[in-house]
Amino acid sequence: MNQKILDGWNYHDTETERLTAELKEWAGELTCDDTLPFLKLAIHTLGEHQGRWHELNEVVESMNHHDQAYRHAVLAVSYFMTDRGLQAQSEELSYMKSGDSLLAYFEVKLLMVRALVFSGQYPSANELYQSVFSVIPADSAQPDFLRQIAIICNTLANELMSVADRTDSVRELMKASAFHSLMYWSQCGNWVNRERAFYQLSLVHLELGEAGQAVEFAQEGIHVIEANGNEPVDEAFLRLVLARAFLKSGRSGEAEQALSQADQLASQWQDDSLTDWYQEERTKLEMEAQPA
Repeated sequence: MNQKILDGWNYHDTETERLTAELKEWAGELTCDDTLPFLKLAIHTLGEHQGRWHELNEVVESMNHHDQAYRHAVLAVSYFMTDRGLQAQSEELSYMKSGDSLLAYFEVKLLMVRALVFSGQYPSANELYQSVFSVIPADSAQPDFLRQIAIICNTLANELMSVADRTDSVRELMKASAFHSLMYWSQCGNWVNRERAFYQLSLVHLELGEAGQAVEFAQEGIHVIEANGNEPVDEAFLRLVLARAFLKSGRSGEAEQALSQADQLASQWQDDSLTDWYQEERTKLEMEAQPA
C-alpha cells in the first residue's frame, strides 16, 4: 500500500479521477503505517486540487477505526471548507490533544490557509495567514513542526505564483510565504533546503516586478552553494533567474554573464526532462529580452 500511495503522488494532478477512485478503495485497506501518508495524499488531491471537500469528509470519516491523530487535522480542514464550523472546531481540539497543543493549533490554521489558497479565496487566506504569523513563534525546539511550517509556506508560494490576477492579497501572501519558507528551512533544513528557498524567494520577487530584490536573493542562494559544496542543477536555475533579474534591472552585461554561466552548467546534463524544464525557463528570459 505504501508504494501505491507514493505512486499516487506522481499522477495526482494528471489522473485525478483514477486516483479519487483509488483513494476511496484504499481507505478500507490501510494499516497503521499507511494512514498518515494516505491522509496527506487525500487532502491534497481530493481537497486542495479538486475542491471535493464533501467527498474527503466521507472518506476520512470512514477511517474512524484508525488511531491516527492527523485524521483530526484533515477533518478540521475539510469541515471548515464545507461550512461545518462546530465540527471543525471539535476536530481541531481533538488534534490539539495529540501533542503540543499550541503547535498543533498553528498547523491546522496553516492547513486551512492552504485550503483557502487552492480554492481561490485569497483575501480570506491572507487574513488568516497574517493572523497566524502575528502569534506563531519565530523558532521552536521541535524540528518536525518547523519542517511542516516550511513545507506549507513553500507550497503556498508555489501555488500563488501560478495566479494570473495578482491582487494585493495575493502579492502580500506570495512574499510572506516565500520569506517564511526560507526562515523555517534555515532552522530545520540543510544548506540545500536553504538555497532552494532563496531560489523561490528570488522567483517570487521577480514575478512581482521587484528585480532588485530578486537579484539579491538569487545571489544569496548562489553564495550558499559555493560555501557548502556542489549543486550544479540548482545553481544553473539560480543563475538563470539571476540573469532575468539583471535584465529587468537594466544590467544587460551582467545578465549575459549570468546566462552564459547557467547555460554552461545546463549543457552538462543528460536528463532530457531536466533539460526541457531549463529550456522552458530560459524561454522566459528570451521573451523578456525582446523589445516591447
